[in-house]
Amino acid sequence: MPNKELNLNTGDTAVSSVHLNAMRGGAALVVLLGHTRGLFFSSLTETQAGTTSISRILIGDEAVMVFFVLSGYLVGGGVIKALRQGTWSWRSYLIKRLTRLWIVLIPALLLGTALDYVGLHFFTAPTAIYAGPPQQSEVRDVSRKLSLPVIAGNAVFLQSILVSTAGTNNSLWSLANEFWYYIAFPALLLALRKKQKSWLRCGYLLAVLAIALFVGKSISMLFFIWGLGALLATVPLLAPRGTAKIISGCLLLSLPFLFVVIRRLSLPKYEAEWIVALSFAVALYFVLHRTEKARRGLYQSLASFFSRTSYTLYLVHLPLAVLLCACINTPWHQWAKSPRGVTIYLLLNASLVLVSYLFYLAFEANTDKVRHALLHYTIRAKHPSTQRSGIGL
Repeated sequence: MPNKELNLNTGDTAVSSVHLNAMRGGAALVVLLGHTRGLFFSSLTETQAGTTSISRILIGDEAVMVFFVLSGYLVGGGVIKALRQGTWSWRSYLIKRLTRLWIVLIPALLLGTALDYVGLHFFTAPTAIYAGPPQQSEVRDVSRKLSLPVIAGNAVFLQSILVSTAGTNNSLWSLANEFWYYIAFPALLLALRKKQKSWLRCGYLLAVLAIALFVGKSISMLFFIWGLGALLATVPLLAPRGTAKIISGCLLLSLPFLFVVIRRLSLPKYEAEWIVALSFAVALYFVLHRTEKARRGLYQSLASFFSRTSYTLYLVHLPLAVLLCACINTPWHQWAKSPRGVTIYLLLNASLVLVSYLFYLAFEANTDKVRHALLHYTIRAKHPSTQRSGIGL
């Protein structure tokens, strides 16, 4: 899942920051295009219809592994830095994490639920996309996944643990991973911290164990991929700048081809995810060496735009895409890969990006304002004297 902190924009933006923005935005577009492709076309990489090979299992999963590594690098790296500097605070950390997640998630859940109810009401035919026709892998059991417990469970990050993902919004699965990694990682570091009180050490270790047992094997195993990004934040940058420039460029250009190759191979899912994560982590390591100032231009602007809006795009695109599919593709069928079909498909995706951007302006763009207000309120509540003296954030 995309992480808002990955939008690294400053007055003098480094090349590494632009590349990180591009990788984050590109990963969100891969998820978008993968889901919408599944609504209209047969797989471009699948060798046999109906196979359970990695090409069917990894529909956008490789992009999510990119998000996990990036999130681990920035969020996990931030936790490591705060602990080293002695500035760690559970209160401010949780406010930052929860505001980032909920400011988009809650409206996205409401929007997705409303769109799914509209689709189920107006497209009742057994041949409509909401009936979950075969030969597509995006829509299954929509009405069953729209109950209040399911919606509430998704709001508190229990999807794929105690409830299914809400309605047609299958993308929500990764938010449960992210949230529980956000909690488990600092608890693990605090448990391993030198001079930690014994009872606190035991308490944190028990908390980490309880989280692992609660979330289950699949979420727990992917924690190591997220942790790979956090580990990367501690590795010194030792490669010569010229060498890093060449290697990072070659690796970034080769990653899309690697994704295609992985989809073509019948690899176990977890093995394929680790290949993607390790390959991307190596590329990221060399990208981080690029500290020189970036040139302003179209690449930087597009990278910044898609990075800023990627979290919103990730959360809202699928229910919108399913409803649009029902409007223009009922009875549901796979389109021929013709110039006309591809053109309509690209226009559809452009419209999803536009709607997501408007949704971003309404909610995610205000994350920092809400976050600062909550931090300011908690400080004033804890230290009432700051209110009387006019001292604040």
